[in-house]
Amino acid sequence: MGDTGMISGTPGASDFSASGHGSRDGGGRSRARIADAAARQALGTLYQAHYCSLVRLAALLTGDAQQAEEIVADSLLALASCRPATKAPERALFHLRQQVVIRSRRAARSRSTSRRGEPRLWLPGCEATPPIRALGLLSAYQREAIVLSHYLDLGESEIAAVMGASRRAVRRFLASAWGTILAVIGDDGSCGP
Repeated sequence: MGDTGMISGTPGASDFSASGHGSRDGGGRSRARIADAAARQALGTLYQAHYCSLVRLAALLTGDAQQAEEIVADSLLALASCRPATKAPERALFHLRQQVVIRSRRAARSRSTSRRGEPRLWLPGCEATPPIRALGLLSAYQREAIVLSHYLDLGESEIAAVMGASRRAVRRFLASAWGTILAVIGDDGSCGP
């Protein structure tokens, strides 16, 4: 399978045979490992289904499409090794998005500190529209709130959970981000966000 090759090294059900410790555990350990393998396979399917949107999310947050692919791959690997995420596959997309946001935040910070004072175009290679230019002027938190709100169409409480912030903080980030964006594009509405 295409993108799931990254986690093809995860053990399959046949790798989890009883370890020869007698019948004391009654195969319970083996069943748990098979369940973990099934959860990891579900993560692979989730990764395939959401890969493009996750890369775009990371690119919007970091301004670097190439680095965005690495961030998404690293996020999946981190999630695959995280026991709570594999135990609750219904929350896996939430945890995967959260990993992407956290890693993107770190990458954007290191990128902005290494290029202080240099004018930059957010998302090189994209048309330099006013909203794209405005993304480069936002703080990492403001950018996260705007992108999660408008790209993923998440509500305040969902944004707060993904960002690890309070709803009140999310409201502040959104309000200040809109102030910056409107200053760049003008509040005449000719170039909507």
